[in-house]
Amino acid sequence: IGQKWPLPADTPHLSETRSSGFFEAISPLDGRERFFGISKMENIPIIVIVGFDKEGALKEWSRRSMQLAVGYVVLFVLSMVAFWSFLSVLRQRDEMSRLATTDPLTGISNRRALMNVGEREFSRQSRYQNRLSVLMIDIDRFKNINDTFGHPTGDKVIRCIAEIMMSSVRTQDVVGRVGGEEFVALLPETDLEGATVIAERLRSTAENTDVLDENGNVVKFTISVGVATNG
Repeated sequence: IGQKWPLPADTPHLSETRSSGFFEAISPLDGRERFFGISKMENIPIIVIVGFDKEGALKEWSRRSMQLAVGYVVLFVLSMVAFWSFLSVLRQRDEMSRLATTDPLTGISNRRALMNVGEREFSRQSRYQNRLSVLMIDIDRFKNINDTFGHPTGDKVIRCIAEIMMSSVRTQDVVGRVGGEEFVALLPETDLEGATVIAERLRSTAENTDVLDENGNVVKFTISVGVATNG
């Protein structure tokens, strides 16, 4: 109090129309650089000057900025963790669904999946008066193959039949395994004649295909195919 302070040249002049301003200067009290806000009280001959230590203000701003940055990083990490957890749950759900509808030995549809698809296709084909054919495939003398060459070779034959079926039917057809050596093919919009052609293709391909047992011996096999059509 009582000290005079020569203001910097760029200090706002309150004699002008504006009643407030801002400037930066070195305080004569402690020699520290400060930001000053200057305001003239309306109708009162008093001028109010408030100073903020520049270093302290920037330090506080830096601290708050760091807090915000850390908060955003933590939020991002938590969001990614939640996202990956969600994807993991989706993958587990899809895997469970796949395991519930897939034959583990061959990778084609199992009995449960075939029954569901069969009921749906039968209802749809009946509604629109379309043909639906079904092929029932059985490996001939499969027990003899297991007894002669062993169960691992029998599994090879089963997988081979599944591959033949997948390569012999159309995209809209559904194939699956319903028993040990029994398979089914659902053929939507296929009449008896068309189903017979596919059945003969399966039978002929299987007859001309062989697998090797664990000792390298050639194993020949054949299949029997039954055909049924609705209507």
